[in-house]
Amino acid sequence: MCFHTSQTAKVKTLERKFKVKISNVNLENYFDIPQYHLNGFTHPNMLVIPQQKSEVLAPGVWGIVPEGTSKDEITGYYNESLKFGGGLNARSEKAFEHFIYKHSIMEKRCVIPVSGFYEPHEYKGKKYPYFFKNEDESPLALAGLYSVVGVFQLTFYVLRIDRFIYNLESCICRCRDDIIGYI
Repeated sequence: MCFHTSQTAKVKTLERKFKVKISNVNLENYFDIPQYHLNGFTHPNMLVIPQQKSEVLAPGVWGIVPEGTSKDEITGYYNESLKFGGGLNARSEKAFEHFIYKHSIMEKRCVIPVSGFYEPHEYKGKKYPYFFKNEDESPLALAGLYSVVGVFQLTFYVLRIDRFIYNLESCICRCRDDIIGYI
């Protein structure tokens, strides 16, 4: 589920939609560049709304790492974690048990604004990417968890539901009330 996303909305659009402000205005130009295909395995920088500062859009790196990991250890950790999905998303059913996620589930939830996400669907034995987005093309808000590495660096992953296609609504926060209830 959801190893590929798209984020094409301008920062000002995200600020209005989610009633937040970017944490550092100097980052606005960087995040205003449309990203039509963000591949989670490249660990892109994305904006998140963290529970601990729910009034801001903060930069984060897609791919959670355990708290206490030094910045110098992150690349090695990502290379090793490829065997387990790269720390890009996690089954919500295991969020209270997994050694990384259980430390974030209560106090480090986040919302990840995206324009949409790609989900593989099989047809005649081949997989094809299917793009999910809002009908009106407004940003979606995916539920996630994060960790803090060093002083300021956030790393995050997307929560998913095992039977994803039947529970699509469960991983997407549709309105500000959903977001406030989640974070």
